Amino acid sequence: MEKTKLKTESPPVFVINALNSAGVCMKKIIKDGKKLTFEINRKEKPAAIQTMEKRNISYSILSERGIKTDARRLLMRVGMWAGIIIGLALIFLYSASLLRIRVIGNNRVDEAKILEAAGVNPPILFASPDLDKIEKRLVALEGVSGASVVRKGTTLEITVLEELPDTEIIDTKTPAPLVAAEDCVITRIVATQGTAVVKAGDTVKKGDILIAAYITDSEGNQVPVRAMGEADGMVYYQRHAFYSHRMIAKVRTGAKEEKTVMEIPGLSYQKPSSFVSYDTETKVILCSNILPFKLIKTTYYETREQETDFNYEALRLRLIEENLEMLKASVPKGGRFVNWWYLEKRLDKNTILSIYYQMERAVAVRP
Repeated sequence: MEKTKLKTESPPVFVINALNSAGVCMKKIIKDGKKLTFEINRKEKPAAIQTMEKRNISYSILSERGIKTDARRLLMRVGMWAGIIIGLALIFLYSASLLRIRVIGNNRVDEAKILEAAGVNPPILFASPDLDKIEKRLVALEGVSGASVVRKGTTLEITVLEELPDTEIIDTKTPAPLVAAEDCVITRIVATQGTAVVKAGDTVKKGDILIAAYITDSEGNQVPVRAMGEADGMVYYQRHAFYSHRMIAKVRTGAKEEKTVMEIPGLSYQKPSSFVSYDTETKVILCSNILPFKLIKTTYYETREQETDFNYEALRLRLIEENLEMLKASVPKGGRFVNWWYLEKRLDKNTILSIYYQMERAVAVRP
């Protein structure tokens, strides 16, 4: 039998009469001043609570007992213990797993080669890799002189010691000249060994000798030496762009079509358009924060080629800036910027835009 134990703090006689009139059977009644403790059948609990609340009787439920209640409590305890066991199992699985590899100390050896030599591909459950064998495989790699493999929790930490690079031996004895790296106008030349054959203000071509590989002794004889020294030159870079006064442009015909596809990571599919030539606009019309997919709407606008006027004058400032940036991107790094300018040559059918960029830089190199 399911029982519910209650306690009230209203006048006991009033409580007893109210519950009896509601058909509630009270058992094990204990009176303590104005406090009344009693038990009722579980199925009468709703009627008792409704009566006490209706009569403004202050009450509290002390306990509930019975087969169903005890079974419910037992199930709750079983669920709690099951949760604890599952949690401990997950902790054990996590601690016994290998989830990632961290590589330390590599600068010249590619990390992908190190991971391939290690032969471990996380995540791995119950992983127990042979660390000694991994170290031996790593040391066998070209460019690796030593390796240490340590497991730290769920991470395998690989520390490699790379071999020292070969030392470059600089030849200071074999006779060889210094030549111009680029076409330029020489602005400064200093020969610390050898003979300078050009002077400031001379124009030279790429590959021309700047400092010859000899010196002249007191008797006028040429003695072979390895030319050494410095030379700076004014270098000019240029870019030419041609703009026709008539151009073929794509114009929209007014026809369009829309296609919607679902985009899933790792899968890419786009419905083809029936138009031969078109422009597109793409819009994400649905993006889920829970599921890894997007709904992509693509609008295709049909286009056709049409000959039209090209207004160079309206675009000239932008064209000059764009060509200057492209020329600057092609200029080798280093040196000192001096100046830049442009020239425009307008012909009957086109305009030629020429950009010039002036730099002063070191130009002496070994051939």
